[in-house]
Amino acid sequence: MSDVSVDDLPPTDQRLMLTFARIAALTSLSVAVFPTVRADQPAAVGLQPRWKQGEKFKYEMTRRKTWETDGKVVRGTSGRAPVDVEVIAAGETGYVVRWKLGETVPDDPKLADHPLVKVMTRLTDGMTVDLEVDAGGELLGIRNWKELQETGRKIQETVLGELERGNVPKATVDVMRAETGKLFASKQAVEASFTRHPALLVAPLGQTYNPGKVASADVALPNPFGGDPIPAKAEFTLKKHDPAAGLATVTYTQKPDPKELGKVLDKTARGLAKKLGKALDDATPPAFDLTDEAEYAVETKTGWVRSVTHTRRTRSGASVATETTTLVRREQK
Repeated sequence: MSDVSVDDLPPTDQRLMLTFARIAALTSLSVAVFPTVRADQPAAVGLQPRWKQGEKFKYEMTRRKTWETDGKVVRGTSGRAPVDVEVIAAGETGYVVRWKLGETVPDDPKLADHPLVKVMTRLTDGMTVDLEVDAGGELLGIRNWKELQETGRKIQETVLGELERGNVPKATVDVMRAETGKLFASKQAVEASFTRHPALLVAPLGQTYNPGKVASADVALPNPFGGDPIPAKAEFTLKKHDPAAGLATVTYTQKPDPKELGKVLDKTARGLAKKLGKALDDATPPAFDLTDEAEYAVETKTGWVRSVTHTRRTRSGASVATETTTLVRREQK
């Protein structure tokens, strides 16, 4: 279940291609660095990683995505995959945590038998992402980004090869190759493309949460097409603290600044149209909105995530796409 999924294959006609550009721009809007909240409250809960080298856990990740038009669900996909997590390095300055993805199994047997899905599954089965995390829990980057860069390029060529075999015009495929290639063009781009799900392990860490208070922060989201980061607003809160169980339930929401997001999408759409030698149907792209919501259960003593449900909703005109990812740690035997 990679971040470059079959669900997000680039469309071929002009309107859908421009929509793809908008969606592709959002695939990396996944990780924001929350500033530490400092408050002298006895009931405040701080979440920090206290991990040990050699620790291993097994998780199950499920992912469901639906598409709606005018309020009606027109399509949906879902699947699941096992994830092995291991601390391969731990020290005073931080950690290296390995996220290893197992075989992705679509819930729809027909989709599971699709030739392209089978190829994609082979490419991502066993894929590892080595996260570099500082002592406070902030995600610094990916240690094995060059390896993942090659994986991304193989996925890209697999998808584009399918388009070529489907008699898509060469000029169209060339444009899509240039645009999707940006997702793997640099270390920063690779990290943006491949940390969306692994980063769920660290997103709530490094913060102090105060009961009954909603904290907000101005954050910067990476721009996969270059240029300045996209400003966004994040809000997070401590929903519940169970000292006896040693668990904290944390929620957060995150939204890009609408004006800044619109600028990025408009620039991307116009750039694609120019390369294709076509004009946009409208001078202004349709109204677009994106919201991230998540709820975590985190061990207060260790900082390990027991479970998380993350939901991303994107709205473009009358169309709404909702993707829900759930990560649950399995009990150790």
